[in-house]
Amino acid sequence: MSAVHLEFPAEPREPRSSDVVAGRPTAEPSVATMRRAAGSASTPHPRDAAGRAFDAAPSLGERLTGRWRLWAAALAVAALLWRLPALWYAYPFEGTPDEWVLVESAVRILRSGDLNPHVFNYPSLDIYVLAAVDAVLEPLGVLRVEARATPDHYVVARALVLLASALTIFASACLGSRCFGPRVGVATAAVLAVAPLHTAFSYVARVDASVALWAVLAAICALRILVEPPRTRDYVLAAGCVGCAIGSKYTAIFAALPIAFAHFLGEAPLGRASWRRLAWFAVLVPLCFLATTPYALLDLAGFRTELAMVREAYRVGVPGHAGAGPTSYGANLRELVEGFGLALSVLAVLGVGSAARREPRRVLVLLAFPLGLVALLGAYAAHFARNLVGATPFVAVFAAVGLASVVDALRRAVARLPAGSASARRTWTACAVALACFAAFVAPASVSAAELRLARVPDARGAASQWLRAHVPPGSRVLCEQRGPPLDAFAPGCDVTVVRCAVEARRHDPATGFDFVVLSAWTLRCVAVERPEFAPLRAAYERFEASHELVAEFVADGIRLSGDSIRVYRGAPRAPDSPPSAASGAR
Repeated sequence: MSAVHLEFPAEPREPRSSDVVAGRPTAEPSVATMRRAAGSASTPHPRDAAGRAFDAAPSLGERLTGRWRLWAAALAVAALLWRLPALWYAYPFEGTPDEWVLVESAVRILRSGDLNPHVFNYPSLDIYVLAAVDAVLEPLGVLRVEARATPDHYVVARALVLLASALTIFASACLGSRCFGPRVGVATAAVLAVAPLHTAFSYVARVDASVALWAVLAAICALRILVEPPRTRDYVLAAGCVGCAIGSKYTAIFAALPIAFAHFLGEAPLGRASWRRLAWFAVLVPLCFLATTPYALLDLAGFRTELAMVREAYRVGVPGHAGAGPTSYGANLRELVEGFGLALSVLAVLGVGSAARREPRRVLVLLAFPLGLVALLGAYAAHFARNLVGATPFVAVFAAVGLASVVDALRRAVARLPAGSASARRTWTACAVALACFAAFVAPASVSAAELRLARVPDARGAASQWLRAHVPPGSRVLCEQRGPPLDAFAPGCDVTVVRCAVEARRHDPATGFDFVVLSAWTLRCVAVERPEFAPLRAAYERFEASHELVAEFVADGIRLSGDSIRVYRGAPRAPDSPPSAASGAR
């Protein structure tokens, strides 16, 4: 691919020894003055000699300004409004399995007054923020005060995640603009607004959207360290962002890598002052983490125990989220590609190569966090798409660079066409650019639109709950899987036993009789993975389905119902000579 027509902001000159008077450095010139001086210089910076193609157009400055900022803000607001109806996903039931960690922990803190979350699957920053918001909304009557979290508590938690996702889109535009100019910045916002991976985790109560936001802010601080005069405040701000990122999720520790790369790749001499700034950063990061998760130290035994449990679960593999081998590099890369679509993924690879030939330092700074994150996650057997959300802004930046490369190549190709009127050339150029953008965005936007539409379809547990209230008589004994209908779906007086895997419970205690057994497709999907240890459970499900009467089925087809399909069976085995009967309540 030929040279790209992007704007790289010129880098300011570092103070020299000749600038020192009487043993003290002269006052640093303002950033605006240094930009003007750099813009008027006749000789480019030695390290930017290979990047003249990026400087072919006049630079609009490092920051996203003017109409470019308005475009980026408009894209962030549009993405927020587009995703807003999905906040009521699966309402009034629990959405994704891990949402309770944040929501229930925040409510428990408010009810008990005990600031120890007693849950260390994730750090505590997002739990404390949610608890503070709930503490404001409950006295206003927005949220009902009950012993446990209500469905509206989940909606509030999701709203905070959606807000963080919208802020990430705008912050990513600022990051792209600081690196490669405002056109790339706005394109970055557009890519992230339609990326399926970022969209799917922007309306569920998880910590990954916060990780992405803090990681982007830390990368912006790293770029300031790389290209601007060294200042202690940049290291302090970077430490705060990295500490908050780790306070959202432990794997965000790699958000410190861009700062380290920027420190050693920058132009500032590695003298005593430079090492002092780096020392400030190294000391403040763990302090900021402990400020967000203080019980990692105050409840050290509980913290270490749960952290070891999480690590062991990732090492062994989680049902439904583990590959055949001890590592998951291929699975993580596949999920990252699926999270952007093939076209945007190819553009991201093209963008990395195109930018690396011209400004490798910035590329290294931007790649440090996502590469470190993928390297860590791939070392374990378990893999979850949500763990890669923090890398999405950085992939979006390089996808935007790749798209700008293609657009500029198309413009030059049109310019080489046989002579014609200027109006015809402009028309052909506009058509070529529109076609390139359509090819890049149509697939991921379609996937995201389908995801958001599905989030608004009623959950199958709602239809199953109505049937159970009408057809399960009081006093019945019911065995129900965890992801099935809630306890209040059954008539008063029903003896309901909730287990993770219903067929396993029956296999352990075959003498126990139940009138009804409620199965969720979520559990069956987890054990459907072709791994030897799940073979007995798969066989148990097959035997159970063959020997018990199906009385109702609620299929999550994505059109009338969403979520996981629910099936209701008679508890007593069917007579050997009786034929299978169709589910009378099947839907």
